[in-house]
Amino acid sequence: MKSEKELNSLRNEIERYLLKAGDYGADEKFDLACEAYKQAIQLGKGSLPDEEMAGPIHNYGFLLYQMGATDEAESRYKEVKEIYEALIDQDAETFLPELLNITHDLGDLYMEMGYPDKALEIYTREIELYNRLQIVHSADMADTLEKMAKLHHDKQETEQSIKLMRDALNIREQLREDNPMIFNGLAAQSRYTLAYYLGKNEEYQEAEDLFKEALSNFKNIISQGQKAYITLVASAMHHLGNIHRNIRNYESALEEYGKAMEIYRQLSIDNPTEGNLYIAAVLQSTAQLNKLTGDTEKAKKNYEEAIDCYTKAGEEAPGAFDNEIAGLEKEINELTGN
Repeated sequence: MKSEKELNSLRNEIERYLLKAGDYGADEKFDLACEAYKQAIQLGKGSLPDEEMAGPIHNYGFLLYQMGATDEAESRYKEVKEIYEALIDQDAETFLPELLNITHDLGDLYMEMGYPDKALEIYTREIELYNRLQIVHSADMADTLEKMAKLHHDKQETEQSIKLMRDALNIREQLREDNPMIFNGLAAQSRYTLAYYLGKNEEYQEAEDLFKEALSNFKNIISQGQKAYITLVASAMHHLGNIHRNIRNYESALEEYGKAMEIYRQLSIDNPTEGNLYIAAVLQSTAQLNKLTGDTEKAKKNYEEAIDCYTKAGEEAPGAFDNEIAGLEKEINELTGN
C-alpha cells in the first residue's frame, strides 16, 4: 500500500499526463492525446480511488467519441457510470450530478450509434436523476425529453412521444418566462414538434391550434432579425395544409400549400438543392389533394414537377433521390392507367 507521499507524487504525475492530453487535444493531435490519457489512467487504476479516476476516464471516452471510436467510448462511459452508480448512496450530493452528466453522454452516444432502445433506457435513468436532484426546469432535461419523444415517435409509439413532448414544452415555456431571448425559439420549436406528433395521431384540432401558435411565434422571432426561422414558417404552413386536407378543408389546404411554396421558391434562389427538396414535398402533398378532389390532370402535373425538383436536387449527388422519383413515377402510372 502506497504512503500518502507516494500517492501525492502519483497524482502529480497523472496530472502532468492529463495536461498533456488536454494540450494535444486542443492542437487536434488526437492520437497523442489518447496515449496521454491511457498513461494517466494506467498509473491511477488500482492505486487511486475510483472517484478520482472517473473524471479522466470520462474525458478519455469523450475524446474517443469525438474521434468516431464509438465502441471504445461506450466502454469508457459505461465504466464511469458504474463507478458513480456505486458511489451515490455514499455521497449523493457530490456524485449524483456526476452520474447525471455521464448518463446524459451515454444516452447521446447510443443515439449516435443508432441504438434507440438503449438510448431510451439511459435517458429514462437520466430523467430519474433529474427528479432525484429536484431539478424540474432544466434546459438539458427538456432536450432529453425531446430526444425521448423522437425515439418513441420513430418507433410509432405516438402516445408516449406526445406526453414527453408536452413535458419538454412545459419546461421550455417556464424557462422562456425568465429568459425569452434564449428560449423563445426553443419553446416555439417544441410547440411545432408537439403539433406534428398530434397531427400524426389524428388529433387534428389541437395540432392545428399549436401550429398556428408556433407560426405566430416564428414570425415574431423573425421580425426581431432571426431570419433562420423562415424555413420553419414554411414547414408549419405545409403541415397546416396537410391537416386541412385530412379534415377535407381542401380550399384552406391549397392556400397553406401555396404560402409554403412561395417561401420555399424564394429560399431555393440561394440554396437550390435544399429548396428543391422542400418544393418537391409540397408538390407531392398538393398532388395528393388533387387526387382526392378528382383533378387527375393537376395531380399528374404536380407529380411531374416534383420529379423535376428531385432530379435537380440530385445533380450534386447522383442517385440520391432515385427512390423518391420511382415512387412518383408509380403514382403517375396509376393515375394514367399505365
